Amino acid sequence: MARTLNYTVQRVLEKLDLDAVDSINDSQDAILVAREAEDTFFDLVSRNEWPERYDLIEVESVSDTNLPTALRLPTKVLRVSSLRYDTTDPSTDTADEIKNLEQLDPEDFLDLVYSRRSDSDEVTEATYKGSPLYLLNNQAPTYFATFDNEFIIMDSWIQTVETTVQGSKTIARASAVPVWEHDDDYAIPLDNVTYPLFLAELTSACSVYLNGAQSLEDERRRRLGISRMRRKAFRTDKDIKKNLYGRLGNGVS
Repeated sequence: MARTLNYTVQRVLEKLDLDAVDSINDSQDAILVAREAEDTFFDLVSRNEWPERYDLIEVESVSDTNLPTALRLPTKVLRVSSLRYDTTDPSTDTADEIKNLEQLDPEDFLDLVYSRRSDSDEVTEATYKGSPLYLLNNQAPTYFATFDNEFIIMDSWIQTVETTVQGSKTIARASAVPVWEHDDDYAIPLDNVTYPLFLAELTSACSVYLNGAQSLEDERRRRLGISRMRRKAFRTDKDIKKNLYGRLGNGVS
């Protein structure tokens, strides 16, 4: 069961022997704890892979004819573990074809596209931030790369099927940066394994900021919580693969 921000602030104030409140805005101490809760939360989220944050998402279309194989990652996306694309050709395929694309290191991607002849009818010279990219225009995408953790560039597309690649044809498995709300009823999105670590870290930090002393018990719980998190696994036996790439946002680093 998710704990609210108000509940969390009340627990920290209780543990630090500070005045009780009914709302996170009832005292200066409560406001400071609520603000620190946000910082502690995003610091915790940034440290590890979080299975519960992963879901299937759709990548955004760019629809730029000067760079027809470009897509954009939604701002909320933190990391992507896989990317698939609907490569169905209505003129030849009798069933949908969903292809798992392989990510290349940017240098390998450049080696691939620059190995193609720019004067070939099968090659379209696209432009990415002023630099040319030689893309195949008669083949479904096989590879992709990202140079800036915002745009995804595929190596090819079928020009007779679509003018540019479409975000609506993507299936990406990704983790998202949670949205934080400074509100009494905001449910902190942490499971029962992670929340005690969050509460211990928050209390430990607030003990220093508000009382000028470290809470030894909460520091002990914090260390135990970190050890538990290192052993935390998915509910299925198969562990998550290494990220393909990531992006930063909302204080996560």
